[in-house]
Amino acid sequence: MGLSLSTRTQPAPITDGGKDIDTDILVTEILLEDIQAFNNTHNKNSRRGPESYVGSQVNTLRNALQQLKDQRSEAGRSRRRKNSQVTVDIQALLKRLTVLAQGELDDHLAALALSRGRPLPAQTEAQKGLADVPDKCVPSS
Repeated sequence: MGLSLSTRTQPAPITDGGKDIDTDILVTEILLEDIQAFNNTHNKNSRRGPESYVGSQVNTLRNALQQLKDQRSEAGRSRRRKNSQVTVDIQALLKRLTVLAQGELDDHLAALALSRGRPLPAQTEAQKGLADVPDKCVPSS
């Protein structure tokens, strides 16, 4: 049984397709190690260099390996950008909720002051922020 390797000189296009890039990288690295072992075995028995046996396949696998590693790096950068945006969105939401909670507390304190016959305190920044809340966000009574 002989060793059958493709003679393609360019790596096949790599698509996400739900594959695990780390697994693809590992398989490619193992193939490169196997080819190196094959070359080492045949170099002891022949005067021909490793390029004469599977040199183009080694280059194809190395290119594919680099493409996989680049794809993994890009996926990591994309994930970090997405996570960064989610963090910004969460921070904006928490800031808004903080203003709403403070505005609610300030309204409650103003109502207590009025119920005790005291003058109405000046409107706070948080209370002014409540004026920007759309009616559909405020629960109806």
